[in-house]
Amino acid sequence: MSNQQQTTQVERLLSTMGASWFTVYKYDKKKYLDKLKACVTFRSRLNIYDRNKELHQKFIESVLRKDPKKLGKNRMGIRGEEIMRMAKELQDKQMPKIKSRLTSMKKDEKGKAISDRVLGSPKRARVDREKVTVFFAVNDGHAPYLGVALTSLVEHAGIHEYELIVLYRDLNERNRELLEQIVYRCGQKTKGSFRLRFMEIPINIADYDFAPGARPLSVETWFRLFAPSLFPEYDKMLWLDADILVRDDVAKLYATHMGDNWIAGCRWDYGIIGILEHERKQKLSKMRNYFTKTLGIRRPQEDYVNAGVLLLNLQAMREKNVQGKLLQAAQNPAMYFHDQCAINMVCHGHICYLDSMWNGLTGFKMDLLPKKYREKALYDKQHRKIIHWAGSHKPWKEPWCKAAVDWWEEARRTPYYEEILYTNIGAILQGEMNKKLKKLGKTYIELSQI
Repeated sequence: MSNQQQTTQVERLLSTMGASWFTVYKYDKKKYLDKLKACVTFRSRLNIYDRNKELHQKFIESVLRKDPKKLGKNRMGIRGEEIMRMAKELQDKQMPKIKSRLTSMKKDEKGKAISDRVLGSPKRARVDREKVTVFFAVNDGHAPYLGVALTSLVEHAGIHEYELIVLYRDLNERNRELLEQIVYRCGQKTKGSFRLRFMEIPINIADYDFAPGARPLSVETWFRLFAPSLFPEYDKMLWLDADILVRDDVAKLYATHMGDNWIAGCRWDYGIIGILEHERKQKLSKMRNYFTKTLGIRRPQEDYVNAGVLLLNLQAMREKNVQGKLLQAAQNPAMYFHDQCAINMVCHGHICYLDSMWNGLTGFKMDLLPKKYREKALYDKQHRKIIHWAGSHKPWKEPWCKAAVDWWEEARRTPYYEEILYTNIGAILQGEMNKKLKKLGKTYIELSQI
């Protein structure tokens, strides 16, 4: 790692942990413990502190370069001058240790110092493996469901470094802190190393005339179309919807060799087959014509992918200006399944197809499938590595829907459990109330006309 990269890493970690919080904790954590714990994100800050002890001296040096007035703007109520004094004392205590360590180091043939100490814990992350970068997009309403997805993802992680990025436009501080707590708590039980960060998106979706599609879509879903320009520093990323449950290490999926393909995804084969089979029985051809003529996909059951789990080759997408093509296609009013259809139309011929078990969709009806597909569909259902509730049937709304038992088992172990119950019970009661009011309204009209 270059000096510039290390400096950037130090500033990023110190900013996340809090320069004042770090200084006070290192100076005298017992004396100031109550004030330190007053910070809601105490656990996640402590996690950063413990995992980066080799950078503590760099942290102290960075604190000493800061403005005392800014250091004084902390939740602990400690003046900036006092924090600066602590940092100076820590620096003075540290210097003899550094000198002692330098003089005790072994020397190589050229007389250069060699350190015997291994930085970091080999158990926590394997630096020789590819970092796994995953991104989501949610708002406050969907934060609890992302919490369930993150719980399952982290608990099934392997010995890798995982970077988890949450794109948002409306996500309050409470939800950000709860999601941090989930990743920290679950991360303690695994061998992986995790970094969760939040990225507020300045893009105004109203500036784009995106297709309304078959049903309403959250604004955040469109964010994935902007990934090539939002993440210029990344060559590859994994997109996951929030309505999922992970059942295997996503690092295995991330390791897929994509070649020159722009995206990698799972065929929506059973869903397409079910749609076309239903149409065939009704002697209709609307959707078949849509897939083959509007989207230009002659074999939709073999070539159309579901966009809930996508591996993006961002480098190739930037080289071919795929983002511009996607944005243009997404504004075509004919797009039935919103940006998913735009992705399939633009990327057709440049898609790497993943094993369907990495996107185990629950929405299709087994009885609509021809018999020759049912055996494989049943096998895939029993061996899903990611369960995905695409469509309108969500486990938090319909606890009786497919695989909902698995989702609720995971949800019970999140700090969102009671909130999920309260929100959805309230929505159900409100729905029932609306039905009764509507029925009463009809009765009133009928009576008034007598």
